[in-house]
Amino acid sequence: MAKKEKRKAAPSAEAEKLKELENRLQRALADYDNLQKRIAEDRGQSIQFAKGELLLKLLSVLDTLEVSANIVQKEGSEAVKQGIDIASKEFKKVLQEEGVEEIGDEDEFDPRLHEAVSVVLGEDNKITDVVQKGYRMAEKILRPARVRVSKKSND
Repeated sequence: MAKKEKRKAAPSAEAEKLKELENRLQRALADYDNLQKRIAEDRGQSIQFAKGELLLKLLSVLDTLEVSANIVQKEGSEAVKQGIDIASKEFKKVLQEEGVEEIGDEDEFDPRLHEAVSVVLGEDNKITDVVQKGYRMAEKILRPARVRVSKKSND
């Protein structure tokens, strides 16, 4: 009977070792899967960051187009007006396709969306004029709107 007891003990130790190795393999596979997910997420964030930086640089081109459109409205030929208008609309369409939104004409000053460039007398925290349009992509502010803000007194 002593031989039978040894035989039972040996397979049991081997089974435990096999089970431990299976558990380690499952953990390693789960770690690898999580690593792949993190790498994909990091890559997506890097792409979004680079895209945001490029779009921010292109916003100055849109600003120039809009200034040109204002000048041409006053002094330019009809063909030039149409050309600049088409270019501006196409540029805005591309920005919209990329998820870029203009920060709206809010009445209230919001420091998360706006940058105050000057203060004038009037109602408290009301935007009186937009000096430079702001833009956001999803929840990220690419460029805050530069605005003039009113305040009741200069305290």
